[in-house]
Amino acid sequence: MFFSWTLVLFVIFFGILFTGVIEILRFHVPAIKRFDLVFTFLAGIATFLICGDLYLSVTSDARIEENRITYNSLDNVQKNFLDPQRELLAHYPESYFLYASMNPDFDFTHEKPRMFDAAKRGQVELYAAMRIFQSIEDFIVTAHYNVIDQYVWINGFLMWLQSPILQSYWPILSSNYSSNAREITEKLIKHAQDLSALRKQKGALEPADYDAVSKDFTL
Repeated sequence: MFFSWTLVLFVIFFGILFTGVIEILRFHVPAIKRFDLVFTFLAGIATFLICGDLYLSVTSDARIEENRITYNSLDNVQKNFLDPQRELLAHYPESYFLYASMNPDFDFTHEKPRMFDAAKRGQVELYAAMRIFQSIEDFIVTAHYNVIDQYVWINGFLMWLQSPILQSYWPILSSNYSSNAREITEKLIKHAQDLSALRKQKGALEPADYDAVSKDFTL
């Protein structure tokens, strides 16, 4: 298909070029004037080709950049949203308490472990808290290069930060993050606390409750 279109364009181009030159040569004008017309015609064709090449280059670069941003966004989802949760699941039963508190819209009561290593639980939770707060900062840094709507990410962070365990680690760990990340994380925690209070009133939260916060949230 590419070869066919290339051949068609090649034939059209040389057809126009040949026809134009022939028509100019038929003009009843002095030879020097005819030469000037041919030269001007060829220069016009060259200018057209250069403009076309520039347009194709810009269009191609734009598609490549869009594709790169799309794949980066998918990579961010994997790295900053799915991986932290997968890592917690790999450390059950010590990770149970943090994982359950980060997903308050789900009931994990029946999976609550009876035996676990308290020291290991503390270590797992500390690492996971650092990992999650870093995910928030990574999102802030890359937000302008993300094809996934911002409010979708904010909803995920609002769900996670309703965790009393994560909230308890923030004052200790906040110094590890930029001032912008601190400000935004603290705003997220405040909204997460409001959502927790709303859940107690309603019994359960709906997607609209999250969207009401996230769609007005600015970085």
